[in-house]
Amino acid sequence: MLDKTICARASVFIGASGSTFTEDILRLRKDWASASLCDEYLCQGEDPNFIAENE
Repeated sequence: MLDKTICARASVFIGASGSTFTEDILRLRKDWASASLCDEYLCQGEDPNFIAENE
């Protein structure tokens, strides 16, 4: 829960569509009135257009 709290208290949150982790954070942000107009989903249903070479 600590990781969700840290993310929920951030000034902006960008999460993954379909993720329960993301949905929990967005719900907390709404309940705590800390949601931002910049909160969004990464890639918004599209495939990423990059490939990580050396991770």
